[in-house]
Amino acid sequence: MLRQEALTVNHSGLVNKIIIPVTVTNDKGVSKVFPGLIDTGATNTCVSFELATELELTKVGVIDSGTAGGKVKANLYIVDLSLCDGRIIFKTHKVLSANLTEQLGVEMLIGMDILLCGDFAITHKNGKTKASFRVPSLASYDFVADANINNKFEEEKARRDANRQKKGGKKKKHR
Repeated sequence: MLRQEALTVNHSGLVNKIIIPVTVTNDKGVSKVFPGLIDTGATNTCVSFELATELELTKVGVIDSGTAGGKVKANLYIVDLSLCDGRIIFKTHKVLSANLTEQLGVEMLIGMDILLCGDFAITHKNGKTKASFRVPSLASYDFVADANINNKFEEEKARRDANRQKKGGKKKKHR
């Protein structure tokens, strides 16, 4: 059986940003925890220029990267990442540098390169946001299929109740 790793972030209300603690370790073994925004619109995981400087990350290349503002040159680094105090670990993971000054309080974007490694879900039941992520992927979720099953059950129940009402509300006794 495959080893599973998972994390869940619970909020007491509705939030429009999922921010998690991410420990970044450089090639010299120096680590520090930074706030990371889970960003399904980011193809790659990115670190701020400030984070790269502070941890003295070693540049291993430069690539063209597409951003909301257009194409830019991005430094490429290889780091170890630990999400939510070691709940999920990615060793020797490629990350890009990015200008994250507009993302207040965030030093990283957790991109689809990480999220594609597992299952990711966000729910808002009872006005509380919950985000959960696990590695590896173990299931496929289909909210349409769930809704169709639920609606079919509710329609059958409504039909039975309507038939009961037509017959005077009496239930048939089985002998």
